Amino acid sequence: MKSHVSVRIRPLAAKELGKDNIQTTARAVDDYSVCITEPTPDSSDDHLRKDRSKGRIYAFDQVFGETATQEEVFERTVGGLIESVVAGFNATVFAYGATGAGKTYTMLGTDTSPGIISLTLSALFATLEPTPTTTFTVTLTYLEIYNENIRDLLSGKADYLDLREDAGRGVVVAGITAVCARSPAEVLGFLRKGNRYRTQEATGANEVSSRSHAVLQVLVGCTTKGASGRRTERFGKLSMIDLAGSERAAETKNRGMRMIEGANINRSLLALGNCITALAEPSKRGKYVNYRDSKLTRLLKDSLGGNCRTAMIANISPASSNFDETLNTLKYAMRARTIKTKVTQQITTRFDPYNSTIQDLRSEIGALKDRLVRAESTTILPLPPIPIPPIGTSTSTHTLSSPFLLPGTSTQTGDHPPRPGTKDSVLTSAQRRSVTSAGSGVEEQSMFTDVKAMLEKLFKDHRTVRRKVVEMGDGDTGRMEEIDEEIRSIRASIPRSLDRRSRAYLDLMIQTHFTYIENQDLHHLHALQTALQTLTSTTLTQATRRTDLLTHLAVLQRPYIPPDPPPAIQDLVDRIADLVTDGGSSTEPDVGELEDR
Repeated sequence: MKSHVSVRIRPLAAKELGKDNIQTTARAVDDYSVCITEPTPDSSDDHLRKDRSKGRIYAFDQVFGETATQEEVFERTVGGLIESVVAGFNATVFAYGATGAGKTYTMLGTDTSPGIISLTLSALFATLEPTPTTTFTVTLTYLEIYNENIRDLLSGKADYLDLREDAGRGVVVAGITAVCARSPAEVLGFLRKGNRYRTQEATGANEVSSRSHAVLQVLVGCTTKGASGRRTERFGKLSMIDLAGSERAAETKNRGMRMIEGANINRSLLALGNCITALAEPSKRGKYVNYRDSKLTRLLKDSLGGNCRTAMIANISPASSNFDETLNTLKYAMRARTIKTKVTQQITTRFDPYNSTIQDLRSEIGALKDRLVRAESTTILPLPPIPIPPIGTSTSTHTLSSPFLLPGTSTQTGDHPPRPGTKDSVLTSAQRRSVTSAGSGVEEQSMFTDVKAMLEKLFKDHRTVRRKVVEMGDGDTGRMEEIDEEIRSIRASIPRSLDRRSRAYLDLMIQTHFTYIENQDLHHLHALQTALQTLTSTTLTQATRRTDLLTHLAVLQRPYIPPDPPPAIQDLVDRIADLVTDGGSSTEPDVGELEDR
């Protein structure tokens, strides 16, 4: 794929318009060609150039005149590369030209007229449309090459970084700051932050001359998740480069540090021109190209001759004072048009083997949760208090409900449990299917075995107690045998197509149901016996009290016969009576004798 080369002609600057004998040497013929004319010599007696052809026409992919806007340049040069970057292709846009030709204005622009970098980033985020199955990531780095040293513009540190060769990613900068951006405003904020640290100085040719090459790289990642664990990842890298312009010391009047900077800039641009020449010549294609002469060419290795779509914007000045620089820029641009690159899509498709396993586990967890809910709804609860029916009421009509029965069903202590297959059956066919279709695991199997052993022990103890109670009563074991026969018939009706575990589960449910019914009978019998004992005790107490009362009444109704007094007492009584009778006698009674008696 050939590189896309465009030419942009800037208007004459105010400083150039103030010069004497200034001439316009470059103009756009149409949208695809530019005409350059040699300036007219000052002396009319220049016979060597008198009959020389004055104009040359160069054809390019796109030519922008002096009145072209930033939006027009963006749409015709970079607009078509954004979708390819999102699709997983690499792309590079760089401005090339002499100092003061308008490269920085084309790439960065101003606050009122944003450049290609700002417009490209805004269009890039407008293209990214995340979906439930597609996610995008945007990561950017910003650096400058100043005097053949690499500096990180996003970190703000003055430390120099090193270039490294990576087998998978190619040429990378070790230790550079990479930031993630989520919106165009955030990216432009990082860009403005980096531009504050970029080296710019005033020269005789340009008041805001860039003294370094600025490289902004944006890595766009796209991840798409498909069915059955298939995941597609695409990575596209967009590099936007603002090159420092070549300059002549006589024109810029640089001295000291500015001259050293200009020499380094020219050296890196010379290495870039040599790489373009080597890649453009058909005889040298496929041979060694020396990218190691400069760190700039090492960074642009993929952009020039590798896996990348390249768009070059050659900026030229129409002033006659810059004719030589303009001519050299057009020659390099013509050579760059012949460079061909082999572009491949950077896409990887991965099949996640764990995704299907995760889906299966989630389904199994959902099934186990449903079974847990059903198990909690059938938990054996303590028996509720049983109301004692009045004495004389038939217990055969007393309805008992079982927690093991389905809602709306009941059983009676005097009747047999419902037969399987009927509408009142404890286990319907739908429940049997749900029991059969439930999955099994190692831990669940162990828990089921423990619970089964515990229930079977409880059933055995219950049957022993039941038999003893029956033998202590009337000794009639016919009812127990009838229940055993009923259990055997229900077990026989279990389909043999069920697996071993399902049959064991149904057998436990059947035994639990009949055990509950027998428990209800025992509770009811115990309640009746307690009531009878209480009534008997009360009756005996009342009879005892009535007997005692009757005995007392018989004693009170008999006549009272006092007993005979002792002889001494009787003699005393007779003497006192005689004294009372003989009240008029003069004889004094013997008081001492009376007291002794």
